[in-house]
Amino acid sequence: MPTDQPGSGDVHVDALLTNMSVKYKNLIYIARSLAPMVLVKKRSDIVPKYDKSNWARDEAKETSEREPPPVIGYSVDTTDNYYCREYSVGHFVGDARKANTDAPFDADRDGMEFVVDKLEMRNERMFVSKFWKTGVWGSDEIGGTNFTKWSVYGSSNPVIDLRAAMRTVRRGLLGRNANVLTLGDLTFDIIADHPQLLERIKYSGSNDKPAMVTKAMIAALLGLERVEVGVSVYTASARGTAEGDVVYTPNWDDDALLMYVPPRPGLGVPAAAYTFVWQTAFGGPRFIKRRRDPLSDKGELIEGFEYFDQHVIAASAGVFFSDAVDAIEA
Repeated sequence: MPTDQPGSGDVHVDALLTNMSVKYKNLIYIARSLAPMVLVKKRSDIVPKYDKSNWARDEAKETSEREPPPVIGYSVDTTDNYYCREYSVGHFVGDARKANTDAPFDADRDGMEFVVDKLEMRNERMFVSKFWKTGVWGSDEIGGTNFTKWSVYGSSNPVIDLRAAMRTVRRGLLGRNANVLTLGDLTFDIIADHPQLLERIKYSGSNDKPAMVTKAMIAALLGLERVEVGVSVYTASARGTAEGDVVYTPNWDDDALLMYVPPRPGLGVPAAAYTFVWQTAFGGPRFIKRRRDPLSDKGELIEGFEYFDQHVIAASAGVFFSDAVDAIEA
């Protein structure tokens, strides 16, 4: 055999693939679907509320022909203020790096996506820190104390527990039913194998496609409009930490939140929570701009800005299930 043939390394120089790449970012954020956006014209204002109890009293009475009716009234609450704080993040795209970038990388596209994702992450993390805990909603249910954790398959019943919570919301909102259930990803994984739920769907599958508990099935079973599962994660590891040493933490994990979320904000409409977004600052709910870096003039800054306040509107519109499940070891 001849020995002077070129090897594979002589006829090919490794280059970046242009038809695929690997990027890690959270697949979905759900905070804005739980606290719908209300566009406001002022950075701060009052959330007008009617006191609930006056609308729940039976005060009409039988009167005689010449007897006047009882004159009653209602009261309003003008003490609840929102305040939209500014949140922003920027990314520098140097001229030299941009000019030397090969496909599939795209400095402008990647920078824009990076900035928007950071604002979405701030929304998600803020919702979790403010609302995904006890002491916020009208009722707290503690796993192992107020109810049997749903990971204890033999003696727990998540359907009964959730229906009881739905009654709590319905009675607290004068007839409005809770319509959205949010589950941490661990919570969903555990109840997806719960015998009480599997029993209800056991005849809906086949040998080729076994019956499975889904979000839609849980919603239909409880009469909810939708079930959300929080799957986003974050890291508190400092920048510069070796990738193999970075610790990732789930945002939602082992809890659950049942709430009333109206189809849209409006006059006389209660809700668990809204996200007030000051639109006048930029003409829209979010502002992304590009400008030359004023310090070096050697590149551009891609900057994202948003003014918002995630705000509890009616605490009685939510029931929080804390520590609803434990992980089941294989």
